[in-house]
Parts: sequence; C-alpha cells; structure tokens
Amino acid sequence: MNTNGQLRNRADIHYWQKTGVDARGNPIKVDTVLYSGVPCSINTLTGRELELAREQVQEADTKFVSKYLPNIDATMWFVFQGQKFQIGWINNPNQTNRWNEYLTSRTL
Repeated sequence: MNTNGQLRNRADIHYWQKTGVDARGNPIKVDTVLYSGVPCSINTLTGRELELAREQVQEADTKFVSKYLPNIDATMWFVFQGQKFQIGWINNPNQTNRWNEYLTSRTL
C-alpha cells in the first residue's frame, strides 16, 4: 500500500495507565496519550467493506490506517477531533511492519 498523501489526518492514541489502587483495592486508571499527532487516513466503512469488517469486529464502523507503530493493542483507542474510536482489530499487512490498519468503533 502506498500511503503517500493519504495520511492527511492527525489523531492521538490513548490507553488507560494504571497509577495505583484505591482504598477498596480497585485499580486507579488515568487516560494517557501513547502517541500524539499520528498521521493517518480515516474512512467510514460502508457496503461490502462494512460487512467484511464486522466479521472481525461486530461494532466496527471506521477504519484507520497509519504507518507501523509498536505496542498498540485492542485496549487502546484513537481520538480524532474530540471523538473516541475504540480499536477492535489491528492488521499488519504481510507482517512487514510498514503500516497498520485498525478497525474501530465510534464511542460516546
């Protein structure tokens, strides 16, 4: 995939960082930015592409593509223009570590 000129958007990737435990022993989590200003393409899924995506992630509605970034998993989420997109599936095409595709679902 040639991504030149296609990664026009900038999004942040967040995760819950555990900072300790409260008085009841529950973990205290803080919303933390892992990567800021990630160049990416963002596409709303429709038609056949939406059907295929929902075979991987039932609630998928948006696909992000970025250059390869290590240490990202499905507990994390993108934030783009104030909207949160939960990562549900990550694809590293051909295992080349050149770019990743993320199926996400928009959350409130």
